[in-house]
Amino acid sequence: MKLTLRLPIRAAVIEGGIRAAAARSTELADRLASCAASWRERHDGPPGDLQDVKVARDLFRALGIDPTRRRPSSEALLRRALRGDSMPTVNPAVDVGNWCSLEWLLPLGVYARDALQGDVVLRRGRADDAYDALNGRRMTFENRYVLVDDMGPFGSPMTDSLRTSVGPTTRGVFVVVYAPATFDALDLAERADELARRLCEYCGGHDMSTEVVAHAV
Repeated sequence: MKLTLRLPIRAAVIEGGIRAAAARSTELADRLASCAASWRERHDGPPGDLQDVKVARDLFRALGIDPTRRRPSSEALLRRALRGDSMPTVNPAVDVGNWCSLEWLLPLGVYARDALQGDVVLRRGRADDAYDALNGRRMTFENRYVLVDDMGPFGSPMTDSLRTSVGPTTRGVFVVVYAPATFDALDLAERADELARRLCEYCGGHDMSTEVVAHAV
């Protein structure tokens, strides 16, 4: 499945099959909790003081979005961790994504591959771009980042849609890791490989492919 970027950012794509029966949910919950505890031990100031948070915020500033009003999903996870709130455990593949997002402080989305139709494009949202999101709200995306397939909008660096959410019967995932255009491509490729490795280890991932995609000028 192809991802085309129509905005000046860099992204990593991880795609492959998963086997839910192979999931190790308790270990994943422990990994998430340990990552959250590590952030609390290392940082006791405002999240915005962290360089990695500033990197994720640069994504939003590039579109003229105030990242202190519309936060990247990675920063939302970090804030939850720093408050000492329990980390959400949703689904093994999503939990792997949240673990990586919290560790790296880069927003990412994990999508059910079978729910997608055609190729995927990341573009600036239009006035009528909207979807029912995982947070229970109807989200609109005018002048924001939005992922679309042949059926319409389904994802963003803030929160994703119910339509493409991963569930117990999901057997294939399409993951997008968002980064600023200036983010080192080799670094992003290494993170994509690590995310794929964790999907293999904790979700029975197989036939995994990874790719770093740049803005199509």
